[in-house]
Amino acid sequence: MRSRDRIAAILSHEEPDRVGFMDADTWQETINRWWIEGLPRCVDGAWLNADGLRYFGMDIYCISAPTPCGYDQVILEDFEEYQVIRDQWGGKTRRWKHRSGPPLYIEPAVKGPEEFESRIMPLFEADVNTPADLMKEVCKMGEEFYVTLNVGGTFDLAMSLFGGLGPTLILIQKRREFMSKVFDTIGKYWANVAEEYVDAGFDGLWVFDDLGSKDGPFFSPSLYRQLVMPAHQRICRIFSRRDLPVLLHSDGCLNEFLPLFMECGFNAIHPVQAGAGMILGNLKEKYGDRMGLFGGISVDPMTLGDPELIKQEVVSKLSKGAPGGGYIAACDSPVPPFISLASYEFFVRAIKRYGQYRYP
Repeated sequence: MRSRDRIAAILSHEEPDRVGFMDADTWQETINRWWIEGLPRCVDGAWLNADGLRYFGMDIYCISAPTPCGYDQVILEDFEEYQVIRDQWGGKTRRWKHRSGPPLYIEPAVKGPEEFESRIMPLFEADVNTPADLMKEVCKMGEEFYVTLNVGGTFDLAMSLFGGLGPTLILIQKRREFMSKVFDTIGKYWANVAEEYVDAGFDGLWVFDDLGSKDGPFFSPSLYRQLVMPAHQRICRIFSRRDLPVLLHSDGCLNEFLPLFMECGFNAIHPVQAGAGMILGNLKEKYGDRMGLFGGISVDPMTLGDPELIKQEVVSKLSKGAPGGGYIAACDSPVPPFISLASYEFFVRAIKRYGQYRYP
């Protein structure tokens, strides 16, 4: 069975030949280690390239839409371990040079409503430029993979503008009307991107918007409904009205948000973080006939390098997620560099072996 038919069946809550598999989120340091351990040099990327998808037998190929064209990034200071950068929005951040990690916000790009309206809004309201060869790429990769259009989030992008999580949450509490306008502006942009790209032949849309931590959501369900949900609904609507599925990536413990995500039009949630209290079996029992579950396999057994523990984790999660369709296998977090190539390859083989619906 072709990958695109397999994933389409799974997201329709049907049982194809086997569970789907997509786990392209690694650290670059992980790939660096795996090269030493024998991974072909053609495989690369913190988000695996097409050669990496083929090597590990993954099912989903992603095409990421660009954020609005802002300013040219400028290196303000260059040290041995990190750089201080003026980013595309005009904010000042510190970024590691040789290892992965989120940026450290030094100075926000936007300090208030007037600056957002005068300098940032025009960037989001500019015309969307669709690559000339987009349809050709989607068609070509669709012969091998299920192809998604990946777009950024609303809350996630707001954090980049306002200097991180803390300042953004303060604005949500103190300036709700303004933040509603911010989320609406960002949501309109991603909806316009989806509208421009959707007819290129994509199989689905994948929205990336981190909304929580292991301790729970960053804000209440009521604030989500009031401020962020309208933007998410606007984005989902473009693909949903063509009967194309919409996936959501969000880290954290988001159990109480799942009904709202379904109301938005999201068809699956990723990465179902086991370490954050997203219990795959419980979610499958409660929402499995309506919401696809994508991930949920802990990376912890792989760090120990014990094949039996890896097998137990894989079989446990497949037995809970796979029945009735609606489940795509993946780790519940990016693959870190303390996992060996041998352990990860054993993990992949276990998914392929124990994730079959119909045995030969």
